[in-house]
Amino acid sequence: MAWDKRGYYYRSVKRHGQVTREYFGKGPLAELVARAHDGAQCAREERWTAEKAERQRLNDLDANLDRLDDFADAAVFVALEDAGFHRHKGQWRKRRAQDSR
Repeated sequence: MAWDKRGYYYRSVKRHGQVTREYFGKGPLAELVARAHDGAQCAREERWTAEKAERQRLNDLDANLDRLDDFADAAVFVALEDAGFHRHKGQWRKRRAQDSR
């Protein structure tokens, strides 16, 4: 959205993959349209900022859950190993009792 050197207001719009310029003229009507476009742009930027903050919050939460998942896996591994299990091809199995011959 821009005013040219002569005081005319234009807006660039992308339609069907091509950028075109919309002409709004000059004077009070063009200023009104420019303010409306600026207001819409500010609203889009505020919404984008809020969405970015929400994405960051969710990413932080996801990282915390990943750490909790790793901790839980380690705790289960230790508990099962202590209980006499071992991993065989990704499955937990009870160890066979060793004969004392």
